[in-house]
Amino acid sequence: MSMINQSNGALTAAALSNSDVFAQWEADRELRSNSHGASYVSVPITTGRVFVDWFREHGRTLDPGSEEYRTAHRANVMLPIMQGAAAFSSCCDGGIPAW
Repeated sequence: MSMINQSNGALTAAALSNSDVFAQWEADRELRSNSHGASYVSVPITTGRVFVDWFREHGRTLDPGSEEYRTAHRANVMLPIMQGAAAFSSCCDGGIPAW
């Protein structure tokens, strides 16, 4: 029986550590518990909702080929997305190293 409950399409794991959740996920799939594990985080660094919001408010007024656009895109889209991904990954046991 899984320690993770599914409610309204969302997984909830109240009071469980990431290790507990991952261990249960592996057990539910009959994966070897003594094998090495890995975490992978993927985010849309240059696009996604953050980009759409920024573009609607500011980016559309800039020339996409300009240095001003590239600088603003890095500062207002890429940086917040990477900071959010780093904050998320630091919640994982042991963290995920940044490159």
